[in-house]
Amino acid sequence: MDQAVRVLLRMAPALPNAERASAETLCLPQHQSLTDEDLHRVVAELRRSLAARA
Repeated sequence: MDQAVRVLLRMAPALPNAERASAETLCLPQHQSLTDEDLHRVVAELRRSLAARA
């Protein structure tokens, strides 16, 4: 991580609601340009991630 980014993060106020929402949110790629191959990869990675948590 860039040194300037580290400095800015230390200066940022605590944002507990944003941090909680970030920890509880799953963002999946979704747009009209996704190919079937892209979708299969997204699903495969999601399954792999969920299996690792089990």
